[in-house]
Amino acid sequence: MLKERTELNRYQLDKAIKKYHDNMCKYMRMKDELDSLTAAASTAKYGIEATMPKAAGSTSDPVHAHVQIRASRGTY
Repeated sequence: MLKERTELNRYQLDKAIKKYHDNMCKYMRMKDELDSLTAAASTAKYGIEATMPKAAGSTSDPVHAHVQIRASRGTY
């Protein structure tokens, strides 16, 4: 399996490192907004949808897991 390498010059790399914290904060805010929207409409109470099997477990999101670990530690 080939991995594509992205060539960054020194200034682009420096800019990406400096913007990491801001990007992670934006990601956390967007993820929280999305979670709040989907939590309200996730389970049906009435009708045929209420009789269908419910999902068990959670989806795997490695980026979100990484953000949550860093947020709980208080390290950005």
